[in-house]
Amino acid sequence: MAVTTRKFTFAEYLAYDDLKIAEYWIVDPLQQQVTVCQLLAGRYDDTVFSGTMRVCSQIFPALNLTADQVIAGKISP
Repeated sequence: MAVTTRKFTFAEYLAYDDLKIAEYWIVDPLQQQVTVCQLLAGRYDDTVFSGTMRVCSQIFPALNLTADQVIAGKISP
C-alpha cells in the first residue's frame, strides 16, 4: 500500500470544503487500482490499493472488499 500526500487545487478546496467531504475514492480500471483519498489537516492523503489488497476506509471501517472486487463491481461469495 502506497501513501502519498498532495495539496489540492483551490477549486478542489472550495468544492470539497463546502461539501465537507472527508473521504472519496477513485476507481481506475485501466490501472487496476483504487485510491482512497482522506482529508486530513486541509490536504488529502491518498492510499492506493490493487489486486487482493483489502481497501481500508475510515468512513466504512467494517467494509471488507479487495481492490479487485471494487474494480469488478461485484462481491465474491
